[in-house]
Amino acid sequence: TSMLSIGQLESYLDNLELTLKFVPTVLIVDYPDLMALDPRQDYRIAIGSLFKRMRGICVDRNFAGGFPIQTNREGAGAKLITGKHTGEDFSKMQTCDMVITYNQSAAENELGLARLYVEKARSDKSKITVLITQDYTTGQFVLQSAPMPGNYFDKVNIISGGVEE
Repeated sequence: TSMLSIGQLESYLDNLELTLKFVPTVLIVDYPDLMALDPRQDYRIAIGSLFKRMRGICVDRNFAGGFPIQTNREGAGAKLITGKHTGEDFSKMQTCDMVITYNQSAAENELGLARLYVEKARSDKSKITVLITQDYTTGQFVLQSAPMPGNYFDKVNIISGGVEE
């Protein structure tokens, strides 16, 4: 927490390439908001700068990046998490080429379901939802997936015994 800097990350990636001849195709940082930030900057501006630099690393090195973020307080109770629920600094969402939110109600959790919502896709279709089946007990994040039907919430409500969320 608050120890890894952008410079250290770039040095690590350089070292992987030089010593092991390994160039990743995907960079996943869980969770960038906890990285070392410039203490001279306002907290939110520093986070926005961090995400711009992370995107720059991915563009320069030609690999994809996955950077999970958390929601704000309003997002904690939302049925569907969208960009307006971005925690701390909204510019994180503006910087990203693609934003996918993970959504799961208590009823969906019991049924081993979740929803992935494409909030933003710079060069693809957005505002779509994909229903996924999961089994965390075996470490399976996605077993199956399908586009989410328009009457999904009605069906989940029937299956879960009419419990409203």
